Amino acid sequence: MLRNIRVLAVAVLSAAVACQGAYIETFDEGANGWRTYYIKNNGSLNSCDPIWISDNAGGGYIKACVSNGAWRLYDFEAGDVTPYGDLTELTFTVDVKVCGEVLTDGGRPTVRFYAGTRTGGNNYYVSNDSVSLSVNEMTGWTTMRFALESSAFVQWPNQAAYTKTLAEVLAHPEDIGLVFTDDQDHFYHNRFLGFNTKKCANIYIDNFGFISGDNPIPEPATLVLLGLGLLFKPLIRRPRVQNAG
Repeated sequence: MLRNIRVLAVAVLSAAVACQGAYIETFDEGANGWRTYYIKNNGSLNSCDPIWISDNAGGGYIKACVSNGAWRLYDFEAGDVTPYGDLTELTFTVDVKVCGEVLTDGGRPTVRFYAGTRTGGNNYYVSNDSVSLSVNEMTGWTTMRFALESSAFVQWPNQAAYTKTLAEVLAHPEDIGLVFTDDQDHFYHNRFLGFNTKKCANIYIDNFGFISGDNPIPEPATLVLLGLGLLFKPLIRRPRVQNAG
């Protein structure tokens, strides 16, 4: 849903707008090329388009369904990483909601951010337990937000020798998204990857992106610029119930 700032200003103020931070995908106009992936216990993958949902107020968000079949919900992945650019020294943020009971073999379903590149081999890093969302502790829409620092990540388990550092991956990511696993010590086997359910469940995401430092996404406000009388008008951001961490 739209949280970005629409600015009534002249070109000389473009630098002031840029300082608000990096790109946030608000899904206001659709899924924008995002994909969802499902995985079987043997490691087979299948992809499909996420479902876009309008909020009937000019915005929207996307969802993926979780079933009780052989295919587990594995991840949401951005179809185009170009708008996000260099992620160095940024803060990741996303809003997530889980409706229904989701299950993993270890009993600790977790939502994680990941970034990776296939250049020079598979070099993927995933957020650790300290900053990721434990589904069992979530209530309604929940925000995951943390600084992209080495202390927030682990190497993706069971990959071949890494040829790129986390800093190199964040500077030039080829893949970013959310992956659904058990706790960080129990998703290195295929059977610990992905969510399933006894009945049915849905996972929703919104406001996926990156901001500068620890600055919050701008809240509704009106700022008059002295001398120019220019109006900055942020649109209303849907409040979230709970913050991770």
